[in-house]
Amino acid sequence: MKTMPLTLLLLAAVMAMRIRGESSSDDALKEEILRFMRPIECVQMIRGQTYRPRVLTERISFDGDTNRLARILAELAQTNNVHIAQRSMALLGEYGTPTQLPFLCSCATNPIVGDKAIKAALRIGGVTSNSVEAAQRYFALTNTDASVDRSRTSICADLIKLSGLEGVDDICRSNAMEVAQNFAFSADCNYYWLDKLRLEDDPSYRYSKRRLAFMRGAASHAAQWEFMANYVTNAINELVAYPEANLPD
Repeated sequence: MKTMPLTLLLLAAVMAMRIRGESSSDDALKEEILRFMRPIECVQMIRGQTYRPRVLTERISFDGDTNRLARILAELAQTNNVHIAQRSMALLGEYGTPTQLPFLCSCATNPIVGDKAIKAALRIGGVTSNSVEAAQRYFALTNTDASVDRSRTSICADLIKLSGLEGVDDICRSNAMEVAQNFAFSADCNYYWLDKLRLEDDPSYRYSKRRLAFMRGAASHAAQWEFMANYVTNAINELVAYPEANLPD
């Protein structure tokens, strides 16, 4: 009878130590990740050696628990330190899990980490109604600078490339292309770039009514730039001469 309370006390002590251990373990892992993020001095490479970039999972002790690693990265991505937030969000693009998708999409209008959040969401979950809607919200940012403009162009390219993969819902694919096209018309104005991406993504697009409609829509916007105006005009002439009535959808 006397041994029972002692056993319960020992179990309670073990559980308390385990809880404290898990807490400190998360803190220790967070510190390891922060150390990994610190800028390092460039070291001159010895002739004959191949440069190998540092890999987070080879530098930290996370016991193979990718869910825990992703959770901590998501926590770090919400800090006020711009460098840490951006690096954490970029790492989420590599090590994130579907659990983080709602959080990533919620960051779409954040001009500091929005681009990395959407890229991470697209890599983890692909082209879905949520990721397309998040990209559209990021494209709509008005407080943009040159870096945001470059990021929006990059995300637009991701949308086009990933929407062509197998398994993407037809409605999502159509919406992704519409969002990308609207962005090109309203902000990027680089119809040559967008057309080239679509040609690479879908060979059937080259001679199609879809491409003709896109080029006709771009014609009035491209008029102020000689190179793009010529590119659009030549594409329209080529498609009309197909002849237009025989172009597939």
